[in-house]
Amino acid sequence: MFHSIRWRLVASFVALTVLTVAIIGVVGLSLLKRQTEQRERDYLAANATAIARQAYPLLESAYGAEGL
Repeated sequence: MFHSIRWRLVASFVALTVLTVAIIGVVGLSLLKRQTEQRERDYLAANATAIARQAYPLLESAYGAEGL
């Protein structure tokens, strides 16, 4: 029954569909991961910059301008 051309054709279409969905899934997951990591880096860099701006006057007054 599974040796007929009809079942081979169905099996090849199913295999092609599964392969295509798997490739799209892997590529999509990779792109999503990369975008998420970039957003996290940008968020952390913005926070670090904000903290540095707030801390600089405190460090400058504590150590003087020549201490930095």
